[in-house]
Amino acid sequence: RGQGVFRSDDGCQTWVHTGMILDTPGTRADDASIGNHADVLVLGENAYIFYFTHPPRPKDRPREAPVDPRLRYTFIQVARLHRSGDTLVCDRDETFDFLLPNPYSGE
Repeated sequence: RGQGVFRSDDGCQTWVHTGMILDTPGTRADDASIGNHADVLVLGENAYIFYFTHPPRPKDRPREAPVDPRLRYTFIQVARLHRSGDTLVCDRDETFDFLLPNPYSGE
């Protein structure tokens, strides 16, 4: 179903559900399913969400049926997170430059 977005005004005692992200497929290569197993990386003023996708599986395939090996791939995607009011949003189709900093550069 995607990833739930929650907010806490008291630092972690009470959480309020503010929406969903990664709940609709993107249009980039290999981003045609919901986002799974997400994690966030903050770099300076930007936050990025990394998530996994899988090739869409036929909807009429019985759950107990073996999965075609061509559908077992996992793809790692990244999208930029933005604030919209009191919640986080991401546009999976947004174009942006993404470079991880060199951990050995001292920056």
